[in-house]
Amino acid sequence: MHDEIAPMVESGDRSAALEALSGDQVKRLAAYANLCSNGLPEEGQDLLQAAYQRWLASDVPVKGAAETAAYLFGAIKSIRSNGFRRMRSEFAAFGERIEPDQHDEEAEAPVETVRANSAAADETMYVQQVYDALNDPELQLLVLHQSEGTARKQIQEELGWDDKKYEAVQKRKLRALAKLLKEGKI
Repeated sequence: MHDEIAPMVESGDRSAALEALSGDQVKRLAAYANLCSNGLPEEGQDLLQAAYQRWLASDVPVKGAAETAAYLFGAIKSIRSNGFRRMRSEFAAFGERIEPDQHDEEAEAPVETVRANSAAADETMYVQQVYDALNDPELQLLVLHQSEGTARKQIQEELGWDDKKYEAVQKRKLRALAKLLKEGKI
């Protein structure tokens, strides 16, 4: 990609269309991608690369640098929108994810600190609904302990579970909750 005026690109040559973008267009795309990445786990460069990939796989006719740039701006906006939609879906299914302090080696894994979140005002009512909807005694025990804020090590000691057993029950719980949420049972 260069700073000179973009020459007319032959129809169908998508990679040449990207090369034909002016330096100013590339800078504006990079700045827009960085701006759109705010609030997403992806960085601006990742959004821009994903937009390039969309362009290369697209069926849109290749016309010129301006049309290519317009397509890329739209692709970045679409990827950003999809990222936020995915984040909202994950939040609805699994609740808020709290990251541990990077310097604290004693901190629990982030999956352990996920707390169920509901539109219901009363968390106790939500926990009761989840408990009633689950037909597995191990899942019910795990939900009760986690709703009380019990640490992983304490749960394992109290229930006599090793790390492998705890992880297996935790995964089953997450799958069961996602299914219940999808079916509208909780």
